[in-house]
Parts: sequence; C-alpha cells; structure tokens
Amino acid sequence: MNPLFQATLSKVFSKPAPFQSFSIEEILEWGKKELEFLGIQEAAAEAEKLLREVSGCSRPALYLKAKQPVEAKHLKQYRQWIRLRKKRIPSAYISGGAYFWNEYLEVREGCLIPRPETEVLVERFIDVAGFSKEKSFRFLDLGCGSGAIGIALLRYFQNARATFLDISEAALQITGKNLARYGLLARSEILRSDLFEAARNVSKVNPKKWDAIVSNPPYLSRRDWESVEPEIFFEPRQALDGGEDGLVFYDRILREAAEFLNPGGWLAVEVGQGQAASVAERMQRNSFKEIRIFQDYSKIERVLMGQANC
Repeated sequence: MNPLFQATLSKVFSKPAPFQSFSIEEILEWGKKELEFLGIQEAAAEAEKLLREVSGCSRPALYLKAKQPVEAKHLKQYRQWIRLRKKRIPSAYISGGAYFWNEYLEVREGCLIPRPETEVLVERFIDVAGFSKEKSFRFLDLGCGSGAIGIALLRYFQNARATFLDISEAALQITGKNLARYGLLARSEILRSDLFEAARNVSKVNPKKWDAIVSNPPYLSRRDWESVEPEIFFEPRQALDGGEDGLVFYDRILREAAEFLNPGGWLAVEVGQGQAASVAERMQRNSFKEIRIFQDYSKIERVLMGQANC
C-alpha cells in the first residue's frame, strides 16, 4: 500500500465522528463547505458524488429526498469520506469507483484513476478507425490500468476481442473485476507485461498481431511533477511518470508497435499537454501514416492516431 495513503487512513479513522441528525440537504451543504478549498464548482460536485455513493441514490433522487433525514450509518460514512477527501485522497479511491464513458469502474489504490479526457480517445477511435459496431477484430489495450479504454471499446464493438497488458498486478486484478462486471471476460485476455514484453514472448511460438493498439501511457515530465495537485501523489507513480521529458514511453511504444499491428492497423495514444507535435514526429519516424491529432474538450491536443505503414 502507498505509505501516504496508509498513513492518511490511519490518521482519519482514529478520530471518532460525533452523531447528530441531518437532512440530506443539510449534510450536502456541510460537505460542500468542508470541500470549498477545491473551488465552488468542484466542491459541489465532489460533495454530491460522495453522498450519492454513500446513499446509493441517483442525482434526481437525492434532491427529491432533500428534506429527509440521512440514515445514521450513511451519515457516519459520509463524514469519514469527507474527512478523507480533505486529506486530498482522490474521491475515486474513497468510494472505490469512477465513471468512464458509459461505465462505472472499480478503482482501488494502486490503479490509475480514469480521466474524462481519456474518453476522447474512445470517441475518436470509434469515429476514425473505420470498424463497424458488428465488426470482428482484435485490439490491444496497452498499459490498461482499470481497463477503462478497452472495456468501453468492447462494449461498443460487440464482436471485438481485446488483450489487456499492464506491468502492475494490482491494476490487472482491477481490470479483471471490471471485465467480469460487464460480462466481457470471454472476449478478453489479461497478461502482466512491461509494454510488449509478454506479447513478444508469446509471438516466439504463435505470432501475435492486433488490428489496433490503444494506450494511455505515463506522460508526466519532471517539470510537471513540480506543479501537480496533491491528489496525484496517492496514485501509482509508475502509471504517471514519463521520465525527464514525459516522452520515454512513447519512444518505447513507437519503436515496437508496428511489429504487433496487422497491415494498416491503428495506433491510438493519449498525450500530455504540449506533447502532440513531438509524438506525431516520432510516429512518422517509426513508419506510421495518416497521423491525426485530436483536441479534448478544453482544446488541448490530447489524442493521436496513426496507421501502420505496412
């Protein structure tokens, strides 16, 4: 367990929580006030999300029941969760889950939390790669984390099959649980691997190629680490740290990716802010064609796609 995460849990849960009756409306306002250091909009969103998770209510139900009292067990848990969030533990680790695309995924400490901007990779792949919803094809989710990208694509392309690779055993366990949640294990294989290592070992006996590779590799640079939010330090560094310039993993991926793609196969990757041009140049240098750059909803160049030129 991350030492920072463990120390924070011990500190928070050593304090008794006083009991008092509150309505949903009152406890939600209290939660917003406690989290106001995040900014007004984020405080409101986080306080509401955690209360929904605690109570099991949908957003409309939460407000329809606004005047009703919060159950004692929910009140106690909500107070504990708010205190954890004040310690800057990410809400996904507190509640044990995160929303991504059209899915709700289990997320635990040791596994990267899926981000909304990564949904752009899913959207652009669906739009650009040229596979119909009924198409039977094989793709690789490289550095899969929680399995977010691959699961979204498997649920959209209902005849596709996927391989999930990650160096983290903890992340792969979460991937397996999320695949099971959506009944996708039969169309999936899960392998522990340092990038393409496992695929290369398998290929010695049975050549392994995919029609597409999707990846959200680590891309934070040394400079980025100087200005990240405190929440980042609770996440696994190996899933975020891209070396001195943030591009170490793109160099490794692009040197090998074409070898594992069928002719014309697509590579789709997420990149950090300001990295798109450098990664595009590397893609071109490594024999990819039809290279395209896509912005996220904040107008940041976030996703690159290219085809294997073979």
